[in-house]
Amino acid sequence: MNSLTLVGVLKKYPELEELKNGKKQYRFIVEAEKNFRNEDGSIEKELYECIIWRGIADTIISVCEEGQLLGIRGRLQPKRLEINENGPVYAAEIVAEKISILETREG
Repeated sequence: MNSLTLVGVLKKYPELEELKNGKKQYRFIVEAEKNFRNEDGSIEKELYECIIWRGIADTIISVCEEGQLLGIRGRLQPKRLEINENGPVYAAEIVAEKISILETREG
């Protein structure tokens, strides 16, 4: 089963991207903390690229702001990138199927 849950802060507001087939999707970046401390006692953070489309995209675009804490349920989608003559590079992106705003940005 391909399923994941991610909790993190919206770092980059969703940007519209039109696909070759005419469909639209939005890409955004979420920053999430690792669940352990490193050698100096600090918690490292990682950035994850996420994709949304259809009805969920319209809702998120209208209510989300950078800095908000989000809960994301979705799946991993593999992608193959042809970057140079050394062969393909493989990566994964998160396809968000449900997003909850867990905390609003203070300010």
